[in-house]
Amino acid sequence: MNHYAKALAELQLQPDHELKQIGDQWQTPKPLAWGLFHHFAPTLGPVVLDMFADDCNALVPNYYDAADNALTQELAGDLRRLGGAAYGNPPYSRPCVDGDGNHITGMEPILNFCREQRAQGAKIMLLIKAATSETWWPEDADFIQFISGRIGFEVPSWYVPRDPKKDKPSSSGFASAVVIFDASWQGERRPEARLRRDDLITTGQIILDMIHRQAVALNEEASQAIARSVNAEPAMQEDLPAVATPAEWEPPVATDNQTNEAAAQELALLEPGEDKHADRIDPVATIGAHHPDYSEPDLYLVRYIDEVAELSDADQNALRSYLKGWFDEGESPSEICYRLTLAAANLKAGKQVHDGFVLDGRTPTLPHWQRHPAVKAVIYQIDDADILTPAKTSELAGWVIDNLTTSFDLVELATAKAADLLRANEDQLLLSLGNGEAA
Repeated sequence: MNHYAKALAELQLQPDHELKQIGDQWQTPKPLAWGLFHHFAPTLGPVVLDMFADDCNALVPNYYDAADNALTQELAGDLRRLGGAAYGNPPYSRPCVDGDGNHITGMEPILNFCREQRAQGAKIMLLIKAATSETWWPEDADFIQFISGRIGFEVPSWYVPRDPKKDKPSSSGFASAVVIFDASWQGERRPEARLRRDDLITTGQIILDMIHRQAVALNEEASQAIARSVNAEPAMQEDLPAVATPAEWEPPVATDNQTNEAAAQELALLEPGEDKHADRIDPVATIGAHHPDYSEPDLYLVRYIDEVAELSDADQNALRSYLKGWFDEGESPSEICYRLTLAAANLKAGKQVHDGFVLDGRTPTLPHWQRHPAVKAVIYQIDDADILTPAKTSELAGWVIDNLTTSFDLVELATAKAADLLRANEDQLLLSLGNGEAA
């Protein structure tokens, strides 16, 4: 263990502390952090690793602590393995090194490390002081945006003030900025508009509340299952299976009739002269099944946090109630997303929640489909999707989200669907041109 990590471990074990001893251990407020994660997810991807953390304050399951020393790690390789980006609220203390001469702290060494890892493909988001006059200020970062409103960083969970008055932490905070290192960054690099601290916190708190509710529900289900198991009448000895250890799981064996029917269906799809996609472009999702991204009503809210966050608490609760009803009634995912965005807009405008829900002949579409990773992953593999109109792409996305649980090759089916939509575009264009010539 390096001397920095050892000193920190000893500090944590002390019965009380002076405020100045917190040093590098001020923590990012979780709602603010999750607000940032959500805001930058469309361009940066998911945050999967916390660079400067410990088991008391890590914002995500994967993290480097002081003993790991982030500046000695293969960050780019770890991010490739985990499939996402890193976040860091860096230690600002003066540079110090371990016994091997490796830097542990200091803004200049940390930023140089980020530059090196960027060159290897790492995507890194840092929340830093808006200290543009400092020599270490990273003007070469791929993205910099300032935050309006000072951030009140939090004391670590182990902190016990020695003097309740003298060592009481201040919540004044300091001006901050988001800095991103990403060699593949495609967005705006120096936006003039500032991120609003309060908006980030509101969005992050909504996400954390949903996670908490889901965790509570899962714990309740687990407790009920344990209670049922404990209260169940124990099996008689003669009823126990002859094999003491459980056998390995094996997939169920289909009956001859099921096998023959499946084979006949597949052969019918491959008959010469017929389009093998003809009968498979219709909705083919497994009845009653939910994709993991949409297995609970609140998971829909995550995709439309921006719209929901603008509502009052009362309207948010009303929207959640309607959402649960649509989910329980078995509405399709695309319909739920459509209703969710429209209902949020209606509530914000003071209209009836259901205003505009029923539109004759409305084709299912998916609002803001780029916010849905499972849908986006399919569409980005389809060449024809690049030349569809935005309206047709939204229609394709609506079809994809409704068929995420299909047992067939979804990319293959979606490619055929995109080709159909493209042909419909071309037919409509020819019809319009024909009408123009006739006139």
